[in-house]
Amino acid sequence: MLYMDHIKALLRLRLQKIKRFGRAEFQLISQNWNYQHIGIPGKQVFAGYYDFSPFSADDDQILLHVIGQTSQPAADAAELVVFDLSSRETIPIADTRIWSWQLGARLCWLDRKRGLVAANTEQNSCVGSSIWSQKNNKFELEKQLSFPVFDWSNDAKKACSLNFSRLEQQRPGYGYSLAVENTENDMMPEDDGVFLVDVEHNKKHLVFSIAEAVRLCGLPTNCYYYINHLCWNPSSTRLLFFLVGNNGESRFSRAITINPDGSDAWVWEPNQAVSVSHYSWKSDNEIILTATLANQGFGYYLLTDKHNQAHTPRVQGLSEDGHPSVSVGNSEKILTDTYPDNFGEQSVMLVDTTSGVQEILARFYSPPQYVADKKCDLHPRWSISGKKICVDTCFIGQRGVSVLTLIS
Repeated sequence: MLYMDHIKALLRLRLQKIKRFGRAEFQLISQNWNYQHIGIPGKQVFAGYYDFSPFSADDDQILLHVIGQTSQPAADAAELVVFDLSSRETIPIADTRIWSWQLGARLCWLDRKRGLVAANTEQNSCVGSSIWSQKNNKFELEKQLSFPVFDWSNDAKKACSLNFSRLEQQRPGYGYSLAVENTENDMMPEDDGVFLVDVEHNKKHLVFSIAEAVRLCGLPTNCYYYINHLCWNPSSTRLLFFLVGNNGESRFSRAITINPDGSDAWVWEPNQAVSVSHYSWKSDNEIILTATLANQGFGYYLLTDKHNQAHTPRVQGLSEDGHPSVSVGNSEKILTDTYPDNFGEQSVMLVDTTSGVQEILARFYSPPQYVADKKCDLHPRWSISGKKICVDTCFIGQRGVSVLTLIS
């Protein structure tokens, strides 16, 4: 399948060269934002998935993955660094072979005031995670966990995890191939699913199994299922995740929320065909999902946790899938992006959810070789102040990070 994707990419490349004659690889559309590009000659640079903001508390530093031009996950290490946007100097944190093109190493700030950073790392040929503290412009190892982490609670006392090997097997580019896979032959295991991690005691336990999720959703038992996209709500009292099924011909997915202990489980739209793709908590009980519903089609939908409405509100002005985040300081605006269009261009934009008005900030060319497990989505992310946005890009022919800064 991946081989055919790359063959198709080469054909698209030839067609795009004709279509794109005279078009720029990058266009800054909005006059309200400035632009800065972060790239290292001979290296691939990226921030990671859109659900972690890589910016420091003062917006001056950004967390990045730096890898070799031909490096591959599991085989080659990624250097985890902090990049200073003013001096353009890098501060090394650590190296890890536990990374993927889409999720990276789940590199994130745990506590910006204390300079705590976390990421998934290799420990004795196994997949785990590490926490470092920033002291005197250096990073020192503070703690190691025996388990990889998908998301951390807001106080960093607990985390959630999943089977990253099963994820990589079913969705290349998202999981980790170094992880041990013990459930490969089980289509809906009772002993695999969503795990809660006790950070202090370095322990984890299963709180909601894949089999439970399949039963909750009333889905067929003759499909292969896995978990993806765990995400705490802002106060870390509820956990959102996707149950994804593969019937051999196509994938389908459901959005489920649970309490940290697995109780009070709720599935969105259990009685109709649904396929969810991306997510963002708007508040502790409101969620924005990009999804396709059998009776409404594709859209950005605003739903209330634990409440199935007769008609789920659709966000105006958005008809293409993307990676949404609620705007800092204004919950009525969404930051999101698009996938490459017929010209191979991706847009990052702000959308007013009350009026549906779009403000396109910039467009970036995505060469066709960045497809399948190696695709380069923009994954727009806010800074803490809301004055900066960063996106992963490849318009110069290698991965880099572009930073947009609001003109005050």
